[in-house]
Amino acid sequence: MTRIDLNARRAQVREAKGESVEIVVDDLVLHAPVEMPIMFAQYTAQMDIPAAARELFGDQAEAFLKTRPSMQDLEAIMQEAYGIDMGEAQGPPPYLKPFPSM
Repeated sequence: MTRIDLNARRAQVREAKGESVEIVVDDLVLHAPVEMPIMFAQYTAQMDIPAAARELFGDQAEAFLKTRPSMQDLEAIMQEAYGIDMGEAQGPPPYLKPFPSM
């Protein structure tokens, strides 16, 4: 049987990258998880930016939204924090397509 220990993998990621990604906007210092939350990708694909911000920043989401973030800001977070290039394609890239309804 193959065993995948996600706890050990997550610990390795935190050890290599730290506990959070620091994002500075205006006079705010926000903290996002070092790994992209799957629901952040889902909400981003659905263009539900308030929900995406809540997934990414938790209690700091409302403060982030008050900074009036642009799509370019969101693209910068995706690229610089998580290494995902949203590109110039029409619509979201395939890895950001919404999940089927359950």
